[in-house]
Amino acid sequence: MTSISKNVALLMGLAAIASISTAYALMQDVQSTKGVQSEHGGFLGHVTLVLYGPDGQIKTYRQTDNLVVTNGDNATANKMFFGTNAGRKLSVCAQPCTAANVNVFQYIAVGTGPTAPTANDVGLSGATNNNAGNRASNGRIATTIVNGTTQHGTVQLSTTWPANRLTNTTTASIQEAGLFDQPFNFTTQANMFSRQTFSAIGVNPADTLQITWTITIT
Repeated sequence: MTSISKNVALLMGLAAIASISTAYALMQDVQSTKGVQSEHGGFLGHVTLVLYGPDGQIKTYRQTDNLVVTNGDNATANKMFFGTNAGRKLSVCAQPCTAANVNVFQYIAVGTGPTAPTANDVGLSGATNNNAGNRASNGRIATTIVNGTTQHGTVQLSTTWPANRLTNTTTASIQEAGLFDQPFNFTTQANMFSRQTFSAIGVNPADTLQITWTITIT
């Protein structure tokens, strides 16, 4: 093989290596961008449920992550970026609705529905009634909100159903919880931010149920 042929072969080899290196670098850039998007793009929610007996001892403990539903995303985006209370109301009122605002997500609801959460959920699958049948004072109750100081923005909401609130006759089988922007009533719609199901918790009339909901913005 002549020196010219050797030089040509060498140049072709170097060109091939350069092409492969360029393609690899481009792929690395794409993967890196995708990683940043998925790592820094939303809300993380964690729910802790503790059932106490009348003696104050823990009877049942559950903890699980939640699913932020589409309506929660829509309502949050509307509140943050449009500067108004106007929201995407997807839930259905039992009677004609009189309000269409997005309020602070500070009401936790519990229910008996075992159906797994989906992004299209707009409410609980089996919201509970209390012993008087008045869901406004039971189905969703206000929380105590504490701002977190961790690396990312964190908020913690906590509330407690006292004895005889969920039931005063038989055991209530609580299997789901949701986070809403309004207490329950029959004339206003409420946005649900997130929902989760879990293994059933049997709540007796004298029991107390405490729920802590932690939301982290990533």
